[in-house]
Amino acid sequence: MTKASKGEIVKTENTPATIDTFIERAIEKEVPVETLEKLFDLRVKVEAQMAKKAFDEAMANFQAECPTITKTKSVSFGSGHAYNYAPIDSIVGQVKKLMGKHGFSYAIKVTVNGNVKAECIAKHIMGHSESSHMEVPISDGKMSSTQKVASSATFAKRYAFCNVFGIMTGDEDNEKSLQDKDFRSKTITEAKGRIKKAKSVEELGTVWGALPATAKVEKEIEAYKDKMKKKLETESEPMTDEEKVDVIETEASSEEQQAFIKKEGVKSAPF
Repeated sequence: MTKASKGEIVKTENTPATIDTFIERAIEKEVPVETLEKLFDLRVKVEAQMAKKAFDEAMANFQAECPTITKTKSVSFGSGHAYNYAPIDSIVGQVKKLMGKHGFSYAIKVTVNGNVKAECIAKHIMGHSESSHMEVPISDGKMSSTQKVASSATFAKRYAFCNVFGIMTGDEDNEKSLQDKDFRSKTITEAKGRIKKAKSVEELGTVWGALPATAKVEKEIEAYKDKMKKKLETESEPMTDEEKVDVIETEASSEEQQAFIKKEGVKSAPF
């Protein structure tokens, strides 16, 4: 607050220009460096607050004017029609002019590390920016490795873009269902592969403990684990003398019989 005249108080808003005036006066009066640093820090904070306010206002106006997104493509399975959707290039094309009108631009970063992660950054002309990310498993279809990554990246980019700008396309539930099915199929396949490699009941227990929670809740995986456990338990049970004799009679030569008796400790054999 600053005094305008005797008995009158006038409010002064903190703006970059106002703070610049304070800084100029402080320099003229040769105030300590610490004071100048505080004034510069205050200026940065005020600029950030004003940029955030401008961003929020622009986003509210953008969303109020954003049209209903037209779904330009469809997905079919066999002879049946599944659903319509709007690809990322179509969505951007439909809102690009409106984004420019309200001072927005965007950038998308994609990283691949087991899964595919897309981060969309919404930037405003006043300097504030906000981001949203979407991470999905790599597609498990009849495609090359590069195509699988590209397919997942396209999916993730579209959702990250729509999320950060608050754009609704109406196809989220359909696609999420398909994506979940793809992820579930991949989870089951990978879990079964790891379980199958176990060489003992103890090793199977270790493998099961290391599986993610999303795998352990799948009944199909649990049933496969129980099946493998029974198989490993049967294979690990010691043979009785009668079973060892049966092996000798049906599979071993005379020399092999003697070696088997010595190794296994068979008490008697019909030789």
